[in-house]
Amino acid sequence: MLIALLCKRTALLLSTLALIATPSLSGCAGLARPGAMVPAQGAARPAGATSAAELFLIGDYQSRHGDDDAVDTFKEALRIDPSSPDLLTALATAYRRQGQLELAKVAARDALEHAPDQPEALGLLYELHAHSREYDQALPYLVRLYELDREDTQRLAQLAQLYLETGKINEAITLLEGYLKDHPASVIAHFHLGRAYGAAEQFDKAAEHFRRCTEERPDVERGFVNLGAALEQTGDLDGAIDAYQHALDLNPYNTALEKRVAQLLVTAKKSEEAIAAYERLIAENPQDLHSQLRLALLLFEQEDFERALDRLQRIHQRWPDNPRATFFLGLAYEQTERFAEAAPLFRELYEAEPTNLEVAHHLINTLEQLGDATSLMALFAQGQFAAEPMSADLFAYLGTALVRMEKHAEGEEVFTAGIKRYPDDARLYFQLGAVFEKMKRYPEAFDALEHSIRLDPEQAHALNYLGYMYAEQNIHLDESLDLLTRAVKIRPDDGYVVDSLGWVHYKRGELDEARASLEKAVELVPDDAIIRDHLGDVYWALGRNEDAFGQWNRALELDGNTVPGLAEKVAQRHEQHGQAPTHP
Repeated sequence: MLIALLCKRTALLLSTLALIATPSLSGCAGLARPGAMVPAQGAARPAGATSAAELFLIGDYQSRHGDDDAVDTFKEALRIDPSSPDLLTALATAYRRQGQLELAKVAARDALEHAPDQPEALGLLYELHAHSREYDQALPYLVRLYELDREDTQRLAQLAQLYLETGKINEAITLLEGYLKDHPASVIAHFHLGRAYGAAEQFDKAAEHFRRCTEERPDVERGFVNLGAALEQTGDLDGAIDAYQHALDLNPYNTALEKRVAQLLVTAKKSEEAIAAYERLIAENPQDLHSQLRLALLLFEQEDFERALDRLQRIHQRWPDNPRATFFLGLAYEQTERFAEAAPLFRELYEAEPTNLEVAHHLINTLEQLGDATSLMALFAQGQFAAEPMSADLFAYLGTALVRMEKHAEGEEVFTAGIKRYPDDARLYFQLGAVFEKMKRYPEAFDALEHSIRLDPEQAHALNYLGYMYAEQNIHLDESLDLLTRAVKIRPDDGYVVDSLGWVHYKRGELDEARASLEKAVELVPDDAIIRDHLGDVYWALGRNEDAFGQWNRALELDGNTVPGLAEKVAQRHEQHGQAPTHP
């Protein structure tokens, strides 16, 4: 009814609007340029505008020109024609332009009550709900819009996207597969179907549809980018790199994609190409610290140490306050055994962030390599009085480094302090027990190791250490067997643990069990002199003298110094056996 009147009233209304818009002669100084139409802000309904059609046109004009009175104009029109879906939709649009979204939804829903398939009201409700991220509420309106015009590819794309937003992946796939049956060359449908299969983690199918996009539109960068992303997920790194390179041919200024290609070249172990890619990125942007670091580390991995160090040094000079640049330069010095240069870099980072365990670990390692126990103990003292308490890991790092330097008393001090702060940390008790064993303070070692096992009964290293100590001292052999049996169950492929079990069997006179365990230990760790010595002792006890000599001689070849008295034992046994010893 309303639309039918519009054509009849248009000419009259335009002349009315012209009168509204024409300024008085007294306002000539503020006239717009000749012919320009000036909106009538805040104008009341003009004389003669008595029909809904006329008010519709006035309200539409006001709404398009930002006049807030459009809402009142449409309301007045609705008093004349309250069931007009066109007026209700226009009112909803005016509300939306004013930011009154809830009122806009109400008006649009009222329009649909009178005309359930009105496209403008359906579209408005879809957009309003989608804008508010109310995707489930938006969906039925968009579904109906698409049903009204299944050739509208914009609506097809929007509906496919909305299905994905609402987790309805299968519905999106069904929709797009159906469309492609009738439109097999539709780039839009192939693109969104590729996205849907990607959301379903069916990346082979996603790549297939993205590839169709690139075949139909080889001039569009986005198709190649999506194809590359799908191929990455399938593990086809070469294919992904090739697709991304095509995208870069179309848009050589996509720096983010250039970086992705460089990273993939590293992953694909194409080191020379990766180096060249990072060099291009740096040439384009010398301020790109990330690429500078990646290139330096790549050179380092290639064992091109001089170039890597040179680049890292220049990076550090350029960005001296960047902690990542400082850290990687420290790593480079550490890896090339330039510990004196690494230590101050790690110390600088540690002072700035004493809770960073990775930095602390590398600082402690460099100081240990320098033999600087004084600095290690200074770190310990510093940590004791720091605002942030030292972590259990830091106590463990420091104490272990000192013990490796044979600073046993200092190691004991660190572990004891750690236990005082962390009385439930099984590792610290284990390490303290190991220090006591090295200091031959065996009762204290037993106590610490037993306490460690009580705190963590599944701690294979503590079970092994205590069990082996008992076996070596030929005491508590039943308990030793129990401890070592438990340790082997936890670490069945640890040759050192299996060796300990074989050794307690030997001490208990269980030679067949000892032989089986020690032969397995030799298979697991063939180059350990102590394990070879143990197996030689078992063979000798079994009367397999030649096999025993074979194991002992092999132990001497490996490192006879690790087994005190081994050379003398071999010479003595040769004498007993009536043979001259054969020296490795």
